[in-house]
Amino acid sequence: MSKPRSKKAFMEKLQFYTSLYFCDEEAAGIQSDYESWFEAEVLQGKKDEDICAGFGEPKRIIQNLLAESGLPNGISLFFHNRFLQILFLTAAHFFLNLFFLHICNKNGWYYAFFAMGTNFLYFFAGSLLLKGTWKGGSLRNHLPAALLAILLFLLELFFLPRLTGPHAGPLCGFGVAVMLLAVFAASFYFAAKILPLDRQNGFLLLFHLSAILTLLFFLSNQLQMLYHDPAEISRLFWGSAGIYAETILLGAVFCFLKRNAKG
Repeated sequence: MSKPRSKKAFMEKLQFYTSLYFCDEEAAGIQSDYESWFEAEVLQGKKDEDICAGFGEPKRIIQNLLAESGLPNGISLFFHNRFLQILFLTAAHFFLNLFFLHICNKNGWYYAFFAMGTNFLYFFAGSLLLKGTWKGGSLRNHLPAALLAILLFLLELFFLPRLTGPHAGPLCGFGVAVMLLAVFAASFYFAAKILPLDRQNGFLLLFHLSAILTLLFFLSNQLQMLYHDPAEISRLFWGSAGIYAETILLGAVFCFLKRNAKG
């Protein structure tokens, strides 16, 4: 792991490790202390690289703090740490979708309604966890997820109807499985990058990525039907559009409520 050479890199790593191992109040206190010490060192004329070297690796700092204070109680930490709670919700959303996908495939049920239900539960639970005023956020972080959603819609409209080969189904299924794992991994990557800095914007991005996951789960559910009845393409497209429209609507509600919150 490369050593941080700037204040920004140092604080980002410190925020991640404190968010992972301490409750919200303790993490905020540690971050505030190092922010103040950093500013004091700058006033003495030191460069960022030298200050970072003096502090040491953020991971080592946290290990030392934990050794001094004793390991935190896992259950107690979870109930006082929004970062861990949102990570848990994200993982639970993924595995709940897997469960519903299995049930729907087994019984021939339409998965779109289950997808919308799991998305709503994820949104509702996350919204309850997050308090405080809305800081606003950049839409730039949402661009990759939005582009992936557009790509999936284009595939459903123009690519899938032309797949008629004997191995088309298994190949598509494999491709969807790879994309599912990639988006799931990306969710935790962005969680590690954004959640420690901004819980609300981080949650909103994870919720957007959860929509992509449910779109992929829905595509996986419908693949076995597409090659029996090509007319299912229309059902696939409109079901996907419904799932994504729900996500955009709930995200807009989240932004509206947070912007109008008083604290």
